[in-house]
Amino acid sequence: MATSTMRGFSKRIKVIAKEVSVNSTSVMRKTVITVASAVALRTTVDEGTARANWQIKIGFALGGMVNSFPKGKKGTTGLAVVAQVTNQAVSEMKKLKDTDTEVFISNNLPYIGVLNKGSSIQAPAGFVQSAIEAGLSAIRKSRLVK
Repeated sequence: MATSTMRGFSKRIKVIAKEVSVNSTSVMRKTVITVASAVALRTTVDEGTARANWQIKIGFALGGMVNSFPKGKKGTTGLAVVAQVTNQAVSEMKKLKDTDTEVFISNNLPYIGVLNKGSSIQAPAGFVQSAIEAGLSAIRKSRLVK
């Protein structure tokens, strides 16, 4: 009797472990997409350069700056740029195999740090931290075991 109970327990633990693994990858994907979308949306906008320069990559941070804008126009400041960043995050997250891999959300503009400190009257200081808080909120609402 005890042996069958232990086998059942062992089997259930293996199922839970698999579920946690699958769900943690799903939570990571959701979190990265949430943070990428939020940081793009909250980035101050003048010509759209800062907003369009958020880059998402698995395994390493991308270098350089983004020079392409939606519809090929510099000055596209609206939701098309946010959608572009979000789509990049979704595309990268489709490649994510497990949570052992680092994911980088970066912006290589030399003035992005100054913008985040509040140098623009168009957006409050701390938009990066605010986006990270949105990601943490997504994590808190997630469940690894159902």
